[in-house]
Amino acid sequence: MARDLRIVKNYKVESIEKVRSKYVINGERNYDIVINTMPLNILPFVIKETPIEVKNKSKLLKYNKVTNVLWEAEPVENTWTYFPDREIKFHRHIHIGNFFEPKDSKYTITEVIGEHSYEDMLNYAKKIDYLIKPLDYNVSEHAYVVFDKNYKDTKKFILKFIEDYGIYTLGRFGEWDYYNMDICIEKAMRLSEKIIERYS
Repeated sequence: MARDLRIVKNYKVESIEKVRSKYVINGERNYDIVINTMPLNILPFVIKETPIEVKNKSKLLKYNKVTNVLWEAEPVENTWTYFPDREIKFHRHIHIGNFFEPKDSKYTITEVIGEHSYEDMLNYAKKIDYLIKPLDYNVSEHAYVVFDKNYKDTKKFILKFIEDYGIYTLGRFGEWDYYNMDICIEKAMRLSEKIIERYS
């Protein structure tokens, strides 16, 4: 998908400013179009001209973090395992090895809602006999959108400002909705068609 594209990686966007018909990123790069995928509770603080009421609204958006550990594990037949048990902290096991072809079923990812220490994750694993050795640990800052009483109006208010500013926004947290990867890809394809039509 990235063939023939020049992609700049590890470039942190710290400021966006609209200067006439261009968008100036970090005071140094000018662009005709900006497509945002950063979370809606962060973007308003990056755009220089964001009104204070939009910034205040963005602070009302709620989300969950997720903590994961990649394990070397005993082989299991499942691709996913869920535990509806309050005593088992790992609510989901992703047996990633079973997604491969040919299968290499000795790898599992465990997942817990919220931020948990590495030591806590090792303690939680004691109740799962097929987990052998931790290989990696990660906390995802933005994982799941929380749909609270403020969600609908807050999201609408922020998206209206972004649309009026002329920035496109995409993704689970760019649109602040519970999209899986298939929906994100579909949305990106539809947006590309819209932009091509607009500028052709």
